[in-house]
Amino acid sequence: MIIFFHPTTPSNEQSTPSSSTLDEYRFLFKNCWFEVPWQENIRCGELHTAASTGSFVLPVVIIEDPGYDKKPDAVFYLQGGPGASAGLNDEGIAYWLRWRDNMALGRDLILMDPRGTGRSRPALQCREYDELSLAVLKRNATVLEELREGYTVLDGCFAQLRKAKPPFNPEHYGTQRHAQDVRALMKLLPYEQWNLLGVSYGTRVAIEAANVHAGSKNNPVRSLILDSIYPANRGGVTSFPAVLDRAFANFFQWCEATESCATDLPIELALDAALSQLRETPVTLTVARHNGDIPIELVVNDHRFISAVFSALYSKHQWPRIPNAINAVIDNDNRALLSLMEPFVENALDDGFYSLVFMAVDCRDHGISSREAYQQELEKYPRWREYTSDLWQYQACHFLSEGSVTVASTLALPDVPALILAGKLDPITPVEWAQSLHREWPNSQLHVVPNTGHAVINSDDCVYQSLRSFLDEPTKPVVFCGE
Repeated sequence: MIIFFHPTTPSNEQSTPSSSTLDEYRFLFKNCWFEVPWQENIRCGELHTAASTGSFVLPVVIIEDPGYDKKPDAVFYLQGGPGASAGLNDEGIAYWLRWRDNMALGRDLILMDPRGTGRSRPALQCREYDELSLAVLKRNATVLEELREGYTVLDGCFAQLRKAKPPFNPEHYGTQRHAQDVRALMKLLPYEQWNLLGVSYGTRVAIEAANVHAGSKNNPVRSLILDSIYPANRGGVTSFPAVLDRAFANFFQWCEATESCATDLPIELALDAALSQLRETPVTLTVARHNGDIPIELVVNDHRFISAVFSALYSKHQWPRIPNAINAVIDNDNRALLSLMEPFVENALDDGFYSLVFMAVDCRDHGISSREAYQQELEKYPRWREYTSDLWQYQACHFLSEGSVTVASTLALPDVPALILAGKLDPITPVEWAQSLHREWPNSQLHVVPNTGHAVINSDDCVYQSLRSFLDEPTKPVVFCGE
């Protein structure tokens, strides 16, 4: 076992020597910037990236497992997005400690804010865009009006960021950069072996980080847990019409077969009736903020309602709210509508998600498809065309994909045991993506969870109860409870 941690946080910084093989990456231990519970061993530090890739400073938190029989290999958690921070503050650390105890993985947990997010420096933010995101919710703007206004503000934001010190450079973002940071941290921390646990976009980073060692006998990655997989050859604006069409079709099918999902009309017709009513007569709600900010006035029109429904499809715990909200619209019951719209507002204004990072990474990974290719997708999946027809024209990639696009390894798969988890009703990373990748990956296991949406680990007790057995023996088949 590696003896690495101490019961107290060091009072001085310790620097890991740089190495030419790491292209000047450095890791420095630092005092934690949050309150560490007295009974916990938690270390904090910063990963300093190479100057050639932007000189970022990425905060890192290492949470030691308290078990006497913990394993020497670590678990590196890679969150989704792109654009999600790791939540490395007092509230977030409290969550991660509960998560560690629930998962009982028996290994130290490593967390890092990706470039541009959270406490990383420089952060990729724009006050004008944040203000617009809040202000626009108070107005009855059409989809086209929102897209046009957002595009104009974003263009100005990125123009300002390019003049900042240090200047924004799109080449400093993308999955390859993120994976490069992960590999550097794995080399600089004293663990000989690693397990990469990625959720959603984090699965793409995990595959890329592990794949660089393909064929090597010294691959530090011993296993991958890939939840709601987002492969390198999937996603982007052009795929969205198909993803949206499939997500709603799956939900309609589930709802019709579920007694508790009750509306007076069949669910699809009821949703159309609610959208028609909101298109003609939007409603205004006062929505409370969970973070203590003042409540906001939210205008609910048809496209905001469909966005709220789609957002609710991510979690099976929110599915019952959808028919209730549809009925509330039809019955003019604004109070009942709040149960769907409050979570939507919280997600839309989440200060732990960095929209500009999402755009920078997504455009770096996918670039811009042709207008003709997008129109072909709209013609194949016309059901929600009213809400998607202008997405291609007003995507930020028009001013973010000026140079070459560095897409992550398209179909290369690492020779590492992988457990792929998928929700049968995942709206944004469809189960078909997981099934397709599993067929191409002999070294993988696939577990599909019925009646579950996005982020399986956080939705199904049977899954996280079985993760320890996979980590302990990743080459053996995992048996989930109930099987």
